[in-house]
Amino acid sequence: MRHRLLDAPFPNSLALMPPAGVLVTGSNMSGKSTFLRTLGVNAVLAQTLNTGLASAYEAPVFTIRSVIGRGDDLVSGTSYY
Repeated sequence: MRHRLLDAPFPNSLALMPPAGVLVTGSNMSGKSTFLRTLGVNAVLAQTLNTGLASAYEAPVFTIRSVIGRGDDLVSGTSYY
């Protein structure tokens, strides 16, 4: 899975089996917010257009909630957090 807006996207993988969850940790500017945005973008694409930016994607339909502030800008590398 990758993010379309990045010049040199780094593919990431995530596999969860219910009822498991995930805790995303890392140092500042390590890509945590970008990874979570990538998950959200691919979930929306998969649920609405039956496509995504991944070699494989499988998930049940679920509610997507997000908060992205005006200060967030992936292109310039700034994040609210």
